[in-house]
Amino acid sequence: MSQINEFEAHIDMLAEVIGQAHRLFDRFKIAPGSKNKKLFALITLNEIVRKCESVVAMAKAGSWAGIVVVARSAFESYADLLNCLSFGDDYAEYMVWMSLKQQRSLFQTIGDNPDSKYHQSIDTLLKTKGGGVKKVAAETNQQLDELAKNLPDIFKDKNGDVIGRGQFRFELAGKVDEYNVLYRRLSASAHGSVSDMLDGIMVGDDIHWPPAKPTEPPLVAADCLCAILLESCGRIAKAYKKPAAPLKALARKRDKLRQELWG
Repeated sequence: MSQINEFEAHIDMLAEVIGQAHRLFDRFKIAPGSKNKKLFALITLNEIVRKCESVVAMAKAGSWAGIVVVARSAFESYADLLNCLSFGDDYAEYMVWMSLKQQRSLFQTIGDNPDSKYHQSIDTLLKTKGGGVKKVAAETNQQLDELAKNLPDIFKDKNGDVIGRGQFRFELAGKVDEYNVLYRRLSASAHGSVSDMLDGIMVGDDIHWPPAKPTEPPLVAADCLCAILLESCGRIAKAYKKPAAPLKALARKRDKLRQELWG
């Protein structure tokens, strides 16, 4: 079987898992008063599902270039989901802190470069919402400080500072090996891998121009997404005592597919 056929088989498998994820959603009722842990876990699972749906759409359209970028992002959401289930509301607060930290970095960069051609447009946009770069940056700093005071020590280093490294999310989730091998591989492609850029352009020692369609589909990304979506659904089903038999059947089907393709 060619690499393209293998890729298409994994995409079909991923579409099946997505369908099962939606059936799992139907078994939950989220209403005012729902516990934050359940709410954040389901919201994060939905984020993974959305990203997987985007990958299926890109694959069906024959547009592979953005798949590894989306898969890498889904991997981060996967770590967040596992941590939501383990640490509950505390991790939800940590997710808010991380989001605000990213905003602060942006506003500080803009504020430190008033001559940037982007500074005035962003400052004007924020002022229409009652802010401005300086005001929003100050408010964000205040929110970060308040959140940091209430976060448990598990999210802080020995100096009492909240840990902001992306790798830390995977360490908390017990997924260091997955981070070191799979996530870093996806990151290498997502950040402009030269070999990926030349696929469909360099044929042997010759340049093919206009560029042809890439010859190597992102098979690893498709397989990773199947794995993390299956595990994510399984963890939620187990945590909230929902039927898991269909998920286990899909996991066996995926194992069989991998055995047929790769031995």
